[in-house]
Amino acid sequence: MNNRRSILATVLALLLILVFGSVIALAGGYTLRVGMGEDMPDSLDTWTWNTTARMAMWNIYEGLVTMTHESTQPKPALAKSWDISGTRYTFYLEKGVTFTDGTPFDADAVAFNIQRTNGIGLGPSRFLVDVKDVKVVDAYTIEFELNNLSAGFLTSLYAVRMVSPTAVDEHKTANDPWARDWFNDHAVGTGPYKLDEWVRNQYIHLVRNDSYYRPFDGTEAQDIYIVLAKEPATQRAMLETGDLDIAPKITTDDAFTLKSSPNIHVEFIDTPVTYQLILNVSKGITSNLLIRRALNYCFDSKAYAELRGGIPGPLDGPFLPMFMGGQPVQGLMQYTYDIEKAKELVASSGYSAADLKLDIAMTPEIVPEHEASLTVLQEGLRKIGIQPVVHRLPWPTITEMQSKVDTSFGLIFYFAASADGTASAVGNLLFNSAGIGYRNLGQYRSDVIDDLLYQGSTTADPTARYKLETLAARIIVEDAAAIFVSQRAIPLVYRSWLEEIDWYPLENYIFNFFGFHFNEQKAPVK
Repeated sequence: MNNRRSILATVLALLLILVFGSVIALAGGYTLRVGMGEDMPDSLDTWTWNTTARMAMWNIYEGLVTMTHESTQPKPALAKSWDISGTRYTFYLEKGVTFTDGTPFDADAVAFNIQRTNGIGLGPSRFLVDVKDVKVVDAYTIEFELNNLSAGFLTSLYAVRMVSPTAVDEHKTANDPWARDWFNDHAVGTGPYKLDEWVRNQYIHLVRNDSYYRPFDGTEAQDIYIVLAKEPATQRAMLETGDLDIAPKITTDDAFTLKSSPNIHVEFIDTPVTYQLILNVSKGITSNLLIRRALNYCFDSKAYAELRGGIPGPLDGPFLPMFMGGQPVQGLMQYTYDIEKAKELVASSGYSAADLKLDIAMTPEIVPEHEASLTVLQEGLRKIGIQPVVHRLPWPTITEMQSKVDTSFGLIFYFAASADGTASAVGNLLFNSAGIGYRNLGQYRSDVIDDLLYQGSTTADPTARYKLETLAARIIVEDAAAIFVSQRAIPLVYRSWLEEIDWYPLENYIFNFFGFHFNEQKAPVK
């Protein structure tokens, strides 16, 4: 069966070469070929949240701010600088920027795009719900007035991308005032690349925008092909033959195997995703603090890391350093692997042996992190006398049952990320009592935590916010509201002639192609 899949993958790779290989050969400059494992989108408009679509459109369209893979801190893009005063954000725009149809980019264009994004009401519009007013101060200055103080508003603007107002005006209709139908298949932005061709269910072709206002140094890609290659075996075959330069769908096992290839570079990058085993504080044995702490002490983090090939870094608490100015949270209670300590806590909890059962909910799909953590957890539970009862159910069923105390489980496998680059966003997702019945699947309640997270969410100054979030993290860890397993890491596998790669750190595999640079000595001939 594996041989058959390998043969099919190779055949598909060769077919893809025949489809567009001759085009690549004729292109001037470096050609970058990126594999994508998701279905192709229905639209390339700025509202869509499909990963393949954003791979293309976030290189065609720009926002007021951007970020690089080194940090989640916002950096200048179409706004060269900004001032923040309470709920007022003033942006000073780049001058001399034009959309690819020749329309000047200015403050009126920004105001129009905010109106269009809100009018469509999808995708990034969720980051604008707190905008009370938008005021054009002059041609290159624009002000946003928010309803409330916000910690994450500035960062979240990286997802709000600008289209040409002229193109919208030319292609709108009475039934389609924002020209969504036209922008499904066309693109007019200010970014470093333009849409050249979209062959549905095959590839998206981008070409360099020669009128881009930032200079190219000659080592960037001239052409980019985002190729539909859904199977990991297909991406691996194409990468090994040189028909892909970067393969995001590669499995962890394949990534380890490819490390020995002289022409392929493999690294594992940290994502903004935490992996936690959420503990139910409102029902069963996990409602007991001593049991929750015992579960933390009996989970062998080193054994988990070994099962995962040494990839993931440890997670000491609910918040990643990348959301805390790059520094680990200080002063957290440490749950080092200690079976004897765990046994003492179980003995002190007052439960009889018959009562020591832990209902665990997980999906039927084989998720490597889930399987590894279940193996480690079950071994730890065996050693401290707790019987695991595993329920494999679809995720919607789990969340529905977990929303009510009576039907909820004791432990849930959970991935969580920050939408706006703040620790408070993760805290509100997992531990704010307002989320009980929705995302707070551990039924966790704390007025103190609710208050700290609210203050953190409304504190724009990072230093002040980190103090609030640090205190919240300490309380959550002391309450043992979860087993804090790891930061999720994913393989990044690419041809060795790519000297620099850049991506959005709040996303998985959404690349900034302008930050890609070819090694002129190793790269294929232009």
